[in-house]
Amino acid sequence: MSTGVDLASFLREGTKTAHNELEEKNILKSMRATHPDLKVWLLGYQAIAVGYRHMAGVICASGFCKNDPRIPDIVATADAYKRDIDALSAEGLAVLDEPPVPPALTSPSQTFGAVWCLNGSRFGARVLLATAEREFGAKATRYLSALRQQHAAPSKIKTRRNTAVLDPPPQDIEHTEALKGAQATFAYFTEIADAIWRKKQ
Repeated sequence: MSTGVDLASFLREGTKTAHNELEEKNILKSMRATHPDLKVWLLGYQAIAVGYRHMAGVICASGFCKNDPRIPDIVATADAYKRDIDALSAEGLAVLDEPPVPPALTSPSQTFGAVWCLNGSRFGARVLLATAEREFGAKATRYLSALRQQHAAPSKIKTRRNTAVLDPPPQDIEHTEALKGAQATFAYFTEIADAIWRKKQ
């Protein structure tokens, strides 16, 4: 059986292109600008929040990985993103009315790949939070409970993606199926980012 490190390396390599494509989307690139526009920055944050929440919902509904120790972290982060979206909506930010339908996860291995993706994707929480605090102050930080939660999370959560849960991985995890789940998750975030960018125009 492949080791956990082998599976992690397989997933990292297999999602590298999808991850880079997501990072290069205009709405996410705008968040990393030296002096980002507040409205555009918050729309980018909405893209992250909406994508994360919907994928977390699909993972939980599948029931395939209910015993995975990463699930409580994912649920807590998804709940924080919902609070942030609700706060942004209450302040008048245009929220995506009908987000794209998230992908179905049809096997435990695909769900495992999606869990791996969400658990490891902190979207540069530390850098984004620092940028928001520097550029926008209280105007933005009151909407960023999920970012603060991810940034403050114990370091063991960062390493779970590579070691604690994946070494050894569950016996029935198929590498190619896990990669499908991870790639589908990245693709969904990309679709959300595109939809919100179009709405902005």
